[in-house]
Amino acid sequence: MLTVKVIFRISIFCFNFVRNAQKVYGTVIEMALYRVVSTTWYDTYEKCYYNVLTLNTMPGGPLAEHVVRKNRPKLSPFESCQGPCCKEEQCPLVIYKTSHDIRPACESDYDWLLGFLVENGYKVDYSMTKMINNGEYRNTRNRLLCFFTYPQEN
Repeated sequence: MLTVKVIFRISIFCFNFVRNAQKVYGTVIEMALYRVVSTTWYDTYEKCYYNVLTLNTMPGGPLAEHVVRKNRPKLSPFESCQGPCCKEEQCPLVIYKTSHDIRPACESDYDWLLGFLVENGYKVDYSMTKMINNGEYRNTRNRLLCFFTYPQEN
């Protein structure tokens, strides 16, 4: 019974804290977490492979103007990934440096992306990136480059 009272009091405290924060500060700011991954890409026009920068979800802020959902071309004629067991994203969110670019941003454009993120108010989370990259559950097919956040007002 004591545990229930403690949990109830903590819940009321948290509710009142958020409600008071809205009164004092006007809005509550949420931080969305985004993930940048290097994904192998086959360019059917140039007939070559390269690693492009992709995101896990459409970002808020100015970076959204540089992101396009693209149909992922097969890496080889033997590749077949269909159905509920397929773990590969078939239409990833690909980053472009400008809206006029034909070729997506590659790993060599990573420094441009970091500069863009910092200049436009995004916060790169180096500690979380390092923790995931050093952990045993990291993705071995697509290389995690970074996590970043962007404040969103509610």
